[in-house]
Amino acid sequence: MLRLTAALPIVALMALAARAVAQPSPQLEELNALWADISDEDRADLVLVPALAAMDAPPAAARTVVDAAMILPGDPEWGSALAWAGAQPQQDALDAFKSITERRTRYTFAQPYGRAAGDEAVRAGLYVDLGEPELIANAQSGWIAGLERLGALAQIEATRLASEGAGADGADLVLRWIRLARMFADRETFAEKRAALRWMRFGAERLRDLAYLYPDSIDELEMRQLIRSLNDREIMLDRVLLPRAERLAAQELLAITFVERGGPNPETFGPTMARMQSRGRPLRLFAQAARWRQIGQQHGDFFATRDRIEAVFNDWRLRWSLDPRDVVNESPTDYDRLDRGRYMLIATVVPDLGELFDERFALRVELGGTRLALAVRGYRTATGAWPEPIFAVRPRFIPEIPVDPWDPEEKEPYGYIIPMHDGPTDERATPTPHTLRVVSEADAGEGPAMPTPQEIAAWMSRGGPFPTSSQMLSQIARSIPDSVTPQLQRRARQQLLRALTQSGGVSGEIPWWVRRLAEADPNDPRSDDEIVADAALRIQFAPAFKAALLRLAEQESPTLDEIRTGIANVVLGLLASGSASVSAAGGLFGVPSFERVYDDSEFILYSRGPDETDNRAAAVGPGGDDILIWPPLFSLVREQAGG
Repeated sequence: MLRLTAALPIVALMALAARAVAQPSPQLEELNALWADISDEDRADLVLVPALAAMDAPPAAARTVVDAAMILPGDPEWGSALAWAGAQPQQDALDAFKSITERRTRYTFAQPYGRAAGDEAVRAGLYVDLGEPELIANAQSGWIAGLERLGALAQIEATRLASEGAGADGADLVLRWIRLARMFADRETFAEKRAALRWMRFGAERLRDLAYLYPDSIDELEMRQLIRSLNDREIMLDRVLLPRAERLAAQELLAITFVERGGPNPETFGPTMARMQSRGRPLRLFAQAARWRQIGQQHGDFFATRDRIEAVFNDWRLRWSLDPRDVVNESPTDYDRLDRGRYMLIATVVPDLGELFDERFALRVELGGTRLALAVRGYRTATGAWPEPIFAVRPRFIPEIPVDPWDPEEKEPYGYIIPMHDGPTDERATPTPHTLRVVSEADAGEGPAMPTPQEIAAWMSRGGPFPTSSQMLSQIARSIPDSVTPQLQRRARQQLLRALTQSGGVSGEIPWWVRRLAEADPNDPRSDDEIVADAALRIQFAPAFKAALLRLAEQESPTLDEIRTGIANVVLGLLASGSASVSAAGGLFGVPSFERVYDDSEFILYSRGPDETDNRAAAVGPGGDDILIWPPLFSLVREQAGG
């Protein structure tokens, strides 16, 4: 009874908070006004909603785009995948998909956010749910899961077509998937744009995968058309803008939960933030309400918070328009410098949009590499030989040779090797094959092992013991490369500045951070501990982590809390980037490191990667130095996994 009585004031405050946002806010109206001028005839979402809603659930082995692309004819899972793809609901979905992805069509994902999407979309779950009451900060897109199913269907159908000799038709489906993802990249939330950029990136690798699997199924003319469809004028990556929803979400909460010319409103700040943080987990509501009441007592006032919101987003907007190597982009962002103790509303609502900068850059690497790889493959099909030098593919297959985005001078093309042709210049030397080592996360680096993922997960989730700073630094020092590149130094400065300007107890805040990130994707079946452990497994070999610890090592006496915070920030960066199977250098699906030896029956194409050094594709993959373009890493991993 005492518990119920104590809870009544909190429940009453929740009701006040709910009434305060019962009607669409000016910020939500502004967000949805962005789509107001799009006619129904041009709306891709109106075509897709009924088709996707009618689809059957995919087989377990083909639930995602990447999983579906892994399956080949002859695999045990192929029969069920093919039967699912061939059923009428899926064929109807393919027809709808094709109708909106013709090359010259002008469809747009113009669905409003929240319940304004319409009853049919809400019933199908194919809309962006803003919760109850509706808040932009609550946005959870049902489209990401829906389009993942559609993408899986497209991959299975593409494999079927290519395996039957219709390689161009299979590649066309993947190209349409890239177009659909590019369309989705114009949506306005961080999660939607991130998903779209990743889908496009994998789509580029998948095109190479089909050309690798079925090299004779695409003729010269078809290959030239495919390459042309991937050029900058078709993809228009430069027109992808930063999302606007998160800025409006922060402004919306500021208007709802603050007293103008004052600070947080005690009647709405704690209850509103608690409701948002407890969404889907009502038992956490009371603890969160108490926590946010305490945060409100230390938070910046209305004008200070408003100014910080504007500064953070204006800074990102400026950087987005600049060259990635511009001196401005080498300095910490306003978001990096944010005092998270004083501006917890911003830290909670606004993700690090800097991640989209990395995704866009990685996509550029993949697109340029894919055009060049397909040109080389097409040249081989047409002439029976590899181009020597690589410029021989121009202009027959490609008008200009793409520059490797990771070349520090931005002048050199991607690395190109014809095994047994490129090597020692000594005429007496015997040509040797090229050994390519695919390095998985688990085998990267040398020296004593770092703490296990379980130890890191235990520390993060329960504040348990951790090695001393001297132990940590000595272990890390043995696995840091001899030279630290400017790229890594820049990343280290950004990571450490964020870590060292952060206030509050590290061990007390991490569990909440982890839970928040775990809730970001309601369809993620992993527990919080599993998510942390997965990130911890990768953190040991993340270049940003090694560089961050090297910077700490340069201090005379780094404290344990500084080391812990540095680790936490890199882990959180990995968590925020999700658990995509294919990273910027490709994902390995748990496959251990392996080697491939190539003679001149194959060619090697690669990007220099984040260290900006040409290592001749000696080590590639998540733990390697260079980014492998050809042979496609995805194809090699499939081969290795299949034995």
